[in-house]
Amino acid sequence: MLGADAYRARLEAGLEGLALPLEGQAVDRLLGWLALHERWSRAFNLTGSQAPEVLIDGHLLDCAAILPALPPSGVLYDVGSGAGLPGLVLAALAPERPFILVESLGKRVRFLEQVIAELDLKHVSVQQSRAEATAFDPEAAGILVRAVASLEKLCGLLAAPLHAGGRLLAMKGDQWPQEWAPLERRFRLEARYAYRVPGYDQERVLLTIRAGEQR
Repeated sequence: MLGADAYRARLEAGLEGLALPLEGQAVDRLLGWLALHERWSRAFNLTGSQAPEVLIDGHLLDCAAILPALPPSGVLYDVGSGAGLPGLVLAALAPERPFILVESLGKRVRFLEQVIAELDLKHVSVQQSRAEATAFDPEAAGILVRAVASLEKLCGLLAAPLHAGGRLLAMKGDQWPQEWAPLERRFRLEARYAYRVPGYDQERVLLTIRAGEQR
């Protein structure tokens, strides 16, 4: 297992590979998440993986990669936040940006609250709720989802905020066209941001989806 200095070096190299600005406190916050994840995972299964190398490359860097593609301002919801992926990662990199983490499981909510407190993320809050039961602010910048469900299921669960003018920001792998195909007559793909995480060959995308037919 790598040591703390090696984790920092791996994380900094990955952020540099993504062309994201390196800022010491942001890296410290991400390493703080990693340490808290390790501590909590002794009792709870938060992500399915406890290997720090996988957590850094496959989770932290994957989430960080979408930072340049986010709407420039406004609150962002992270639905099915789990261990705070991607919401806490993005908040660590952009601590002045407001995030609302939506999570239904109590143990994960407690983890999220602990991370927010220890990393002093003043603009992040948690709502214990299911997606379909959440009252979304219609003025929000978007609703983020990662590794939650298929696009068809997500658009069904989030039908109310989407038809009220909301924006779904869905992180997907290279099989996204198959998920999108059944929806293209009812929803429109406003934007597609493709990226690759250092060390991984598979292309990833952030899809911006809104209600209404494709223009």
